[in-house]
Amino acid sequence: YVGKVGVVGTSMAVTNQQINSAILDEEILNSWYLAYALIFLEPYLRDLAGITTLPILNKSNFEMTNIPLPPLPEQRAIALALRAVQGAREARQREVALEREHKAALMEHLFTKGTRGEATKQTEIGKIPESWELKSLGEIAKMERGKFTHRPRNDPAFYGGSTPFIQTGDVATCDGLIKEDSEKPYLIDNFK
Repeated sequence: YVGKVGVVGTSMAVTNQQINSAILDEEILNSWYLAYALIFLEPYLRDLAGITTLPILNKSNFEMTNIPLPPLPEQRAIALALRAVQGAREARQREVALEREHKAALMEHLFTKGTRGEATKQTEIGKIPESWELKSLGEIAKMERGKFTHRPRNDPAFYGGSTPFIQTGDVATCDGLIKEDSEKPYLIDNFK
């Protein structure tokens, strides 16, 4: 698949026919430098690719791809810097996964046992603290749907005010707290 790059950490490997392999002379080209260069060149490589079910870059196009080639010490320095950033990113991803696990465990505890450690009762949604009630959302909040149905949807006359325009994507990517609205501008203040 165009855009996916891997460095094989052994002296021998077997690949299938869909994988372009580059066997390097490490005295000329650093393998990690090449990997990052190919990732950087992904838009260019994607343009060269033939489209089937997945974009595939044939061997002849791959061989003809120009790679910027600094001296070997600079290649190593670039690869080292990018690997450090990648390592930090991977460590942060592990931390985020652990934070999610902790949050899920805390939510499980708080929504089944509460904050006072009281006895629980079984309900249709699971265990909850004995003193808690179950209420439908409609009993405790006013429910509404979005109201922006004007067409054409991107009519400039409806943008530029101070009211945030929250869309499905804003909610999907907010991780619980909407801090920013979508890239679209604000609705005008007098929109009804």
